[in-house]
Amino acid sequence: MMDGVYSMYGDFAPMDQIAEMLKSHKKFHIYADDAHGLGWMGQHGRGYVLNKMSLHPKMIVATSLNKAFAAGGGAFVIPDEELCQKVRNCGGAFIFSGPHQIPVLGAGIASAKILLSDEIYEKQAALAEKINYCHELLMAHNLPVVSNPNTPIFFVGLGLVRVGYNLVKRMLGEGCFVNISAFPAVPETCTGVRFTITLHHTKEDIEKLVKGLAYHFPRALEEEGRTINDVYRAFRRVANFKEKEEISIPASTSGFSIQYENSISKIDKNLWDKLLGTDGIIDHESIELMEKSFSQNFEPENNWNFHYYIIRDQIGIPVLATFFTTALTKDDMLAPPESSKIIESGRQKNKYFLTSKSLIMGTLLTEGKHMYLNQNHNEWQKALMLLLDTVWKLQDTEKAVVLNLRDFYKKNTDLYNFFKDQGFIPVPLPDTHVIENFNWKSADNFIDQVSSEKRYYIKKKAQKFESLYDVNIITNPSENKIDEYYELYKNVAAKSFVLNTFLLPKKLFQNMAKINSWEFIELSLKGTNQPAGIAICHKSATEYCFLLTGMNYEFVDSHNLYPQILWQIVKRAGELNAPNVSLGFTASQNKRKFNASVIEKIGFVQMKDSFSVSFINTLAGGGKAA
Repeated sequence: MMDGVYSMYGDFAPMDQIAEMLKSHKKFHIYADDAHGLGWMGQHGRGYVLNKMSLHPKMIVATSLNKAFAAGGGAFVIPDEELCQKVRNCGGAFIFSGPHQIPVLGAGIASAKILLSDEIYEKQAALAEKINYCHELLMAHNLPVVSNPNTPIFFVGLGLVRVGYNLVKRMLGEGCFVNISAFPAVPETCTGVRFTITLHHTKEDIEKLVKGLAYHFPRALEEEGRTINDVYRAFRRVANFKEKEEISIPASTSGFSIQYENSISKIDKNLWDKLLGTDGIIDHESIELMEKSFSQNFEPENNWNFHYYIIRDQIGIPVLATFFTTALTKDDMLAPPESSKIIESGRQKNKYFLTSKSLIMGTLLTEGKHMYLNQNHNEWQKALMLLLDTVWKLQDTEKAVVLNLRDFYKKNTDLYNFFKDQGFIPVPLPDTHVIENFNWKSADNFIDQVSSEKRYYIKKKAQKFESLYDVNIITNPSENKIDEYYELYKNVAAKSFVLNTFLLPKKLFQNMAKINSWEFIELSLKGTNQPAGIAICHKSATEYCFLLTGMNYEFVDSHNLYPQILWQIVKRAGELNAPNVSLGFTASQNKRKFNASVIEKIGFVQMKDSFSVSFINTLAGGGKAA
């Protein structure tokens, strides 16, 4: 399914290659929508598709009798009578719609007569002259034209959507109407103004429009605090856009300085831990562990690039600190589990089916506050804007399709509105679970504090089965133990689709075993030395954090293994006098039974290509993977 002429940028479908595919592949068919090609081009105005190739037996052409045909309705060109009758008898539009109004039919007949006469060629030539004139004026004013210069569709790139709203409002004030093109018609950072040229426009009309755009374009950018670099970065891979070098803008003009490092070892440990190390597994030591674990691996998905930023104000005080990783991710990572299960069947043949390179705030493994931002600073928005400008450039350098900012509290409306204004799409993340202000004197004391429903659950599902297990806290497990733990983890990973990620490398487990702040809670069946379940946890002065689990599913139901793992985590946190306990994502129903509060968080996403998301949404509606 394709457009003959793409409605946004006016670029043409590669008909020569498509003709070869029709010859080479027996089951390859084409549904070509040539709504934007009909009338203004081709013999008798037949449009782009049928002007480039004759109607193929495996091709249907749909077109519009609006637009350049200047009437109403639509038309289908179908290669054989049998298929035509099937469409007539079964097509929803034929069953449920009514006939055209008489004036519309009259206009259609009049247009058809023009197309069948030699007058159409005079009109096509006159329109082509105006198209060329408009394009030359746009280029003369150095406007960033993204569209094909040979079609009546014009698209001037602007970058962020708020610049688009600003410019459209300004052009309306000039008496010129242009359309704003924004997500989802184009990617979030590829907003532009779109207009078409018709025979009814005079050269004076075109001159007025272009002069207005040339005058207001830089002013709209300036008013929204943006630059032409936004446009260069957003559109440089569009075929008809003439790529230009970015204009160098000194960072000092913002009043802030930005420190970038590609390793946590280059950042002062005390500073990092003060800004980010108190929430989640984001302290200096843990990130150093991530760097060592996700480098020099055989699998490309387990090699991450790390990027660290600290932004300081005029007097050198940090206003913002964060870090990103570049990683290969599954496009269905946050999709409904049912969709992921379908997609995984496609990955049996191709492990990297529906995967993309992503630039992620934090890592795929860490959880917590991935960005320190002093929102009490008078100019925190400028600091955050400097970060985004820098990260957008990094995204381009890293060739990342997805930019993912996470984990933010839904109640922070200032940040929510800020990111939306920059063209980010808010995305709900799986709930996380925390036992805050953990008040522990003994196991019985903890149980007495919870509601009767939770008390009943803990006693029936956890304490009742506790005698079936030997529980050991291991800080430096042997290599043999690591092998056993890793196999248990793989059991869980194979069944986990709420967060659908690649299998973590064993190197991560091996590195955790070398650091005393990480410990393994091992549950073995009584009298055996064979682990049935494990919990891998991180301990700090402020929090006991449950990161990963592994289970032998033979004992999940018969021995209530997972509730027992959670119970032992809670007990261990009590022994360590941890003020807070983080129980992580997923399994919300179980974790709430242990008095964990549900913390709703959101992410903000931008995508350079939304095809995968559209495909996954189709699967969620009952489709099948290829």
